[in-house]
Amino acid sequence: RQQDITINNKKELPNIHERQEVKEDLVNYYVIVESQSRNQEKYSNPSEYMVEFSSSLDDEESFAIKVPKDLNDIVSVELLECIVSDNLFNGDYYINLEVDEIGGNVSSNNQSLKKTFVRLSEFTLYENHKGKYRVYKIPEDSIKYFRPEKNFSSLSIRLKNSKGESLIFNREQDGVEPLLNSFKFKFSKREQS
Repeated sequence: RQQDITINNKKELPNIHERQEVKEDLVNYYVIVESQSRNQEKYSNPSEYMVEFSSSLDDEESFAIKVPKDLNDIVSVELLECIVSDNLFNGDYYINLEVDEIGGNVSSNNQSLKKTFVRLSEFTLYENHKGKYRVYKIPEDSIKYFRPEKNFSSLSIRLKNSKGESLIFNREQDGVEPLLNSFKFKFSKREQS
C-alpha cells in the first residue's frame, strides 16, 4: 500500500553571505575579589594586594581566581559592588580604589587621585555578628573602556584615603583575618561566533 508523505518541516539553509558572516557578542564575566582570600604571607596588608587569574586550577589551596576563560580582549571593566570593614584607623572623607591593571579613571588637582579608578564616598553601614561593614554606593562612572581591548591575568588592589595613604584596618590578632574588603567586577569581553 502506498501513502503520500508530506514534509511540513522544511528547513531552508541560510544564504552564503549569512553563513560566512562572523557575529560578535559581548559576554560578561563576573569576578569577586576578597581580601581574606589573598596570599597573606606575600601580601600582609589587606589594603594592597594582588590576585591572579587562571583558567585551570588544580590546587585547591591556590590564591588565584579561577575564571571560565582567559580574560583576553576585554572591552571594559566595571565595579559593581564594594564592601569595606568599618574598623579603619585612618578613614577619611572618601576612599580611593586603585587597580594597576585598569589604570586611572579620574582627573583631579589632588595628586593622590591620579591613579584612582573609582572614588567611593557614599555608603550604608551594616552590622552583624562579624562586625560593621560599609556597603558603598557605586558611582555611575565606575567603568573603564579599553581601545584596543586589554588582556588581564591579575588585579592589583589598593585602597587609599583622600591623602593618598593606604587604609589601615584595626585587625584582631587571633590568627584568623575577617573580611576587610570585597569587590565585584564585571569584565565585558568581545567574542566571535
